[in-house]
Parts: sequence; structure tokens; C-alpha cells
Amino acid sequence: MSFFILAWLLAAPARADSFPSWFAKAQKAEARKDDETALQAWSNALYLWKETDSKPKKAQALAARAALHQKKGEWEAALRDLSGAIRIETKDARLFHRRGALQLEHGKAAEAISDFYKATALKPDFAEAFYDRGRAYELQDDADFAREDFKTACHMGFKKACEKVKPSKDAPKKPAPAAAPQTPAAPKPKPAPAAAAKSTGAAEIAVGSVVEEIPVGDSPGGEEAPPEETVFDPRACIGRIRSCADNGNSYSACVSRARLCEDDPRQGCCPRECVVLFQSRANSRSEAAAFREVFRLKNPCLAPRPTAAGAIIEESVP
Repeated sequence: MSFFILAWLLAAPARADSFPSWFAKAQKAEARKDDETALQAWSNALYLWKETDSKPKKAQALAARAALHQKKGEWEAALRDLSGAIRIETKDARLFHRRGALQLEHGKAAEAISDFYKATALKPDFAEAFYDRGRAYELQDDADFAREDFKTACHMGFKKACEKVKPSKDAPKKPAPAAAPQTPAAPKPKPAPAAAAKSTGAAEIAVGSVVEEIPVGDSPGGEEAPPEETVFDPRACIGRIRSCADNGNSYSACVSRARLCEDDPRQGCCPRECVVLFQSRANSRSEAAAFREVFRLKNPCLAPRPTAAGAIIEESVP
């Protein structure tokens, strides 16, 4: 009996000096707002952590110590602890956001953007992560991407983001578009002489007369008149989408509203190939990123092409 009592007494200090015991002490110190004691307690707990201890608790301890390091201005130590926590909790959006915010605070915009993307992928309604990603893009002077993320965060109810997308009171107003020059009305056609009306074969036109329509197959030389050709304007396509986005709409909504050249080949139309390509890429990145990749003049889907009789030949989408 005395042997068991002695063994229990010897084991007691070991139990008191363990990961769980120091974890509890660290939490109590934080509750008292005793940062120095808490920092040391978290360090002791992590030093004593074993494979048999809880991995999520280890990640929690690392994240807690990171916050204390950050509070002391020890940002590199905080970054190491957050990275250690992320290696354990790979699906924790808030850890990625915290690490991204820390990197953004120290001017590492590219690294921060990468973390914010992971945070929003894990938690699509993470408004603050979208807002902070917009701030990171601002740091890179990337206004398009920043505006898109601010709009997304604003739509989710993040008020700071809404302030970013409101037009400035001092911003110059866009000038009204100049009125298109009016084309003079065409003169009324004069009636053809009776001799021309009685002609049977090729269209015979008297000097000075105008004929409204030449029947198919009656063109001079017996050949069909070639249809009028127009040229697709990629800049007009891009401009219409940008204008739509500038009015507060998302790129996805603006692209989906774009007039398809295959259906309605007028000025400002966009090829179906580009629209489909944008929709596929917007599923794996921000809408602004997908817009920038697809709707650029060097993209083959926006290559100028002749259109016969106002119709664009549809191309297959890979």
C-alpha cells in the first residue's frame, strides 16, 4: 500500500508540470489580463506538449501566444506561431485571416492577399476578409480588384467597405456623352422610267434615277451582291462591362448582361466565348481577377473579326 502512495506522490509534480496544467494556467492569466504570465504559461505548455495531447489545443495555444507576441510588437514571432497553428488547423478561415492581417500590417501585401483568398474560400461569407483583401489590393495600386472586394464586403453588410465604394463628393462628375452627329435624311427615290420597269433580266437603271431594292440574283454581272461587313470592337465590349461595374454592379452581373455578338451583333457586344470563359474562371478566383484575365485586348477570344451581314461566326469554346 505504501508503494502505491509513494508512486502517486512522485507522479503528482509531473501531472502539475504538463501541457494541460500550463494550458489552464495560461487561460487564467489571460482572464486576469496578466500578459507576461500568460505568455510564459503558453510557452511552457507548448514546450511540454506531447503527441498524446490534443492537437487542436496546441493550435489554440499557438494562436493565443501569437496574439500576445503581436501585442508586444514581436510580429515575426507572432507570424511563426500563427503559421504553426495553421499547419494543424488547415481549415480555419480565421487563422488565415489573422495571418493575412498581420502580414498586411507589415507591408507584405502579396502574402496577405494569398491568406485572404484562403480565408474567403473556406468561409465565403467572411466579409472582413474581403474588406482586408481590398485594402491589400489598394496597397498594390490595384483599384479594380480593390473595388470588387469592397463591393462584396459591403453587400455582406460590412459598413467600412461601403464607405470605400461610395463616390467621393469631390470626385469630378463624368461629362455627358456627346450627342451623335445626325445623318442627313436620304433623298426620296425618284420613280424609274417605265422602260426600266418593263425590263426583264438585269436591272436597267436610267441615268439620274434611284432604285430602292435590287432583287436577289439581279445584281450587275449576274452575281449576288456581297453583304455589308462590320468589324467587332473589343474595346466597346470591355467598356460596356466596366461602365456597368462602375455603377455599383458586380462583374459577374455585368458580364451576364452583356449583349452576345452571336445573337445581337451591335456596337458593344461581346463574344460568347469570352462570357463562358469568364464564368468558368470566376468560380475559382475573384470576379475582378477573372474579368482582368479574360477581358483584355490580347485575349484570343476578343480578337477583332469581320462579321458578314451583321453576324459573327460562332467559335467553339475549349
